[in-house]
Amino acid sequence: MNGQYDDMPEMEKLDKLISLIMSNVSNARSILNNSDVGTLLDDAVTACSEAKELATKLLPSAEKPGQNADKAETSQYVKILKGKKILVLEDEIPIGEMLKNLLKKMECKVTLTVNKDQTEEKYKQAIDGQEKFDIVILDMIASGAFDGVECAEKLLALDPNAVLVMSSGYTESVAEDVKAQFKAVLQKPYTYAELVKTLAKSISPSS
Repeated sequence: MNGQYDDMPEMEKLDKLISLIMSNVSNARSILNNSDVGTLLDDAVTACSEAKELATKLLPSAEKPGQNADKAETSQYVKILKGKKILVLEDEIPIGEMLKNLLKKMECKVTLTVNKDQTEEKYKQAIDGQEKFDIVILDMIASGAFDGVECAEKLLALDPNAVLVMSSGYTESVAEDVKAQFKAVLQKPYTYAELVKTLAKSISPSS
């Protein structure tokens, strides 16, 4: 990592490192189909998920002087997201559950899906029921394919005003015309503060 997180506050660095470990383990789980190895990696992802949630809870108590401005900014973003309906495409269930729990702490209404077909169906149902999702977070690589890219095209065909947020650990390799379909990009691994800010700005760019 070459010390890329060294300038971060300690608890924010911890949050970032846990996210990085969880992302790498999940990628390894997708590549290795051996059942015994897979079980071990699933356990590792679950442990990371629980550790990340704990780190998020500990963040306020670990603040140092000078961090109050950042806390106030995050609180403002949380207010913007309160009560919003969010659809999440994430094929790694432990990561999806972790993200769901973080969003529910902001009183968001969260629906999880694991592939593009489920995501498209849930979005269509929401439109038909006049309960449109405020934000859709799309993992770019789901089920071993570029489901996020295909799903974005389908959702925009259904609703040109859909608010789509790209979630990926490889955003630098995504073509600019693909990125242009999204209101915001969530670079994995991300901290709680980065998650909140990115989502809030996707629906309120001037915030």
